[in-house]
Amino acid sequence: LPDMVFRLDRDGVYLDVAANRVEDLAAPPEAIIGRSVAAVLPPSVAGPLGAAIARVADGGAMEVVEYALEIGGHPRAFEARLVAAGGNEVVAVVRDVTDRAAALGALADERDLLQTLIDAVPDPLYVKDAMHRFVRVNRAQAASLGASSPAAAVGKTDHDFYPPALADGFRASEARMLDSGEPIVDRVE
Repeated sequence: LPDMVFRLDRDGVYLDVAANRVEDLAAPPEAIIGRSVAAVLPPSVAGPLGAAIARVADGGAMEVVEYALEIGGHPRAFEARLVAAGGNEVVAVVRDVTDRAAALGALADERDLLQTLIDAVPDPLYVKDAMHRFVRVNRAQAASLGASSPAAAVGKTDHDFYPPALADGFRASEARMLDSGEPIVDRVE
């Protein structure tokens, strides 16, 4: 099991620890058991984690807490799923999500780069989903729609910007394009 499992009391004191790889822990098990999250983890992690433990122990629903720690000299990202275990105890199943966090960061960087590139195109440029909602809009398209920014157009349709007859015409031509697979070329909207 790649996850680490911790049993804690309502006050965030570690009662038991199970980890396949001891090197994944913030400290050895013997330095954790009997101590509180506030004594083992940095305040930026212990505060939110301790508060979530108390809420769950007091009968709350499962909570997920994401946090970062330096383990073995390397920054790592973790996700803790906290569930009530009865008797004023909480079980925390903690997973190392460092790779996922890095992938999400890289995806966000790529998304920002894509937006920068499409904003550099001087002509209106947009992408819509199958429901005809704008999912990506450059500044030129936002201006042509009368939107305050590209983000202000995302999630909206032509019906939010144009008279119904015109918006219906755009929608019909987009539907034809999606059905045929043929692009709409040389048409000014």
